[in-house]
Amino acid sequence: MALYQFYLLLLPKQSLIHVQGQIPDKLEEEVIQAYFQTNRTDCWKQAELSSPVLISEMDRLVDRSNWKPEAGIAWKTYSESVDNDAFLSFNEETQQVEGLSFRADLREPGLKFLKGMLELATKYELLLADRKGMLANPDYSEVGELIRQSNAFRFLSDPESFLKAVIQKK
Repeated sequence: MALYQFYLLLLPKQSLIHVQGQIPDKLEEEVIQAYFQTNRTDCWKQAELSSPVLISEMDRLVDRSNWKPEAGIAWKTYSESVDNDAFLSFNEETQQVEGLSFRADLREPGLKFLKGMLELATKYELLLADRKGMLANPDYSEVGELIRQSNAFRFLSDPESFLKAVIQKK
């Protein structure tokens, strides 16, 4: 992952409410682990959102990658100035979604890809979680707050200070 990319995992809002009883501000590590190990298929079943629908939506936002992952589809836009990608995992037999995540290039002018993903999340009632488990609605200002707290933002704001801090921690 490039330092200028910001990672977000999409989660069905209603499934999270069902599992947690409410929408927490942050997903604790054990909840994130449970999601990845056991609950992710169940979470997406409740969302009643099939992979062909998401594939069609994603194809409008970003080009398919030139590599095929084992169980899903990857998208990738890469140039000298833009590096966005996304990954959709699903059961090939049932077409049931098992996960959707993306990395937005914070250098992209107008953050077109990020905004497109937020529109998709709004349309299908999905929440977004960063690598720390912090949750956000698909609202530009809420996601913007997560971005401002990220390593990607710190790196882009002041690369030299960021790298010095990383080296000093080792």
